[in-house]
Amino acid sequence: MRTLRSMLLAGAMAVGFAAAADAAPITGMINFAGDGSYTTTTLTAVNVIVFGPATDSFAGVFPTFTPVTWTSPLTFSPSVSPTGMIWTVTSGGNSASFTADSGSGSVTGNFLSISMVGTLSLTGYDDTPGVLLVTSQGGTGVEVSFSATSMAVPEPASLGLLGAGLLGLGFAARRRKAA
Repeated sequence: MRTLRSMLLAGAMAVGFAAAADAAPITGMINFAGDGSYTTTTLTAVNVIVFGPATDSFAGVFPTFTPVTWTSPLTFSPSVSPTGMIWTVTSGGNSASFTADSGSGSVTGNFLSISMVGTLSLTGYDDTPGVLLVTSQGGTGVEVSFSATSMAVPEPASLGLLGAGLLGLGFAARRRKAA
């Protein structure tokens, strides 16, 4: 009887913790490709599309070759400017976007690398912390293609909820072993 009571208490606590956490954070990533050119401080992008496999929350939502609205030109050195909405894509009643809070980039030889942190939004999901990575090769001042990936970053609340659940399971197993 005591074990049943402990299990019911643990279940009630799990439901309480789950209710305290918001619905569904975004997971996974979405990939882009585009054309343009870059200097040592600025990326000018055109013809940006969804490209490659998307995972988790993004899987199957935006077909490959769906056009993407991209902020251009984008200054990345010494820091990303403008901050705010960097990309948005809409298809079949779904919309996703990335809003940058900060970031920076650099050009080393013929290689462009930009990294931004901000917030991912997706229809039906909670806004979630995310990153945007942009890379290209080809040199400054010439037409290039580039690729970009936006991915969700696990939020501390979700990790805390997982930790609390594992801790509860550990205590339950310890009590069961002691009995």
